[in-house]
Amino acid sequence: MSNLSIKEWASADIMIKDSQFIGYLFPISSEQEAIDGLAKIRAEHPKATHHCSAYLLGDDDHIQRAHDDGEPSQTAGVPMLEVLKKNKLHDVSAVVVRYFGGTKLGAGGLIRAYTKGVTIALDAACLVDRVWHQPFDLTFAYSAIDPLDHFLKDYPVEITNRSYLDQVTYRLQTPLEHYDKLVSSIHNFLNGQEKITPLEKEILPLVVKRGQDPNN
Repeated sequence: MSNLSIKEWASADIMIKDSQFIGYLFPISSEQEAIDGLAKIRAEHPKATHHCSAYLLGDDDHIQRAHDDGEPSQTAGVPMLEVLKKNKLHDVSAVVVRYFGGTKLGAGGLIRAYTKGVTIALDAACLVDRVWHQPFDLTFAYSAIDPLDHFLKDYPVEITNRSYLDQVTYRLQTPLEHYDKLVSSIHNFLNGQEKITPLEKEILPLVVKRGQDPNN
C-alpha cells in the first residue's frame, strides 16, 4: 500500500489578480508540529492578509484539519485539504499565505487560488514512499563472496555494511514484502551454509519524485 509523504519543507509562490499566494508543504508526525509550522510561517509573514492551512495525520488519515483564517467559509482550508487527499499524501501539512492585492476573487476564484497554492508547493516538493524494510545479517564463507555479490544484483536488496572476521558478514536490507522470498533464495543458493539474523524492522523513505525548482 502506498504511504506517500514529503521529504522536507517545500514552497512556491504565484500572483493571481494582484494577490500573492505562497504555498508551503512540510512533513508532520504530530498535531503540534503542524501548529508549530504554521506559527513559523506566520512569523515569517506577519503582514500577510491570511495564513490558511490544512493537514492530514495518522493511521488512515484519521486526523484532518482545515482552517480558512478569515477567508469565506470553505474557500481555502477545505480545497487545500482536498489537494492533499487527491494526491494520496499522508502526515503532511499545507499552508498558503495570501497578500491581498486589492482585487476580490469571489468564492470560485478563492477555491482555485488556494488549490493552486498547494499544487505549486507540491510540484516543488520531494515525494517519498515510506516503506517497511527488514534489515538482517548474513554470515557466510569467504569463498562465496563473488558469486553471492553477483547473485544479489538480481534482488531488491542493499548491502549497508560488510565485516570480515572468521567468516564474512553482510548487513542487508530489503523491503519487507520481499524478505521471505529473498532469504529462501539465499538459503538455496548457499546450500544452507549460511546464518541469517533478522534485525528490527524500520520504515525507510524511498524518493519517488524529486522537487522542481520553482524558479525554473
